[in-house]
Amino acid sequence: MAISDEKFKKVIEAMSKSIVNKILEKQTSLLRRVANEDPKASLELIVEMLKAEVLSKEGS
Repeated sequence: MAISDEKFKKVIEAMSKSIVNKILEKQTSLLRRVANEDPKASLELIVEMLKAEVLSKEGS
């Protein structure tokens, strides 16, 4: 049984969203830990995360 291109595309999109959500959860968890220990470092981490987000948007 072959999977149609459209179905395959939907599966890949769902997997991508799941992976992105897991990454965001991990980043949030790390950010909370950093914020509790060093507020300045948490701001630096936020800046780096935003830079990565902008670069990923520019690339797509």
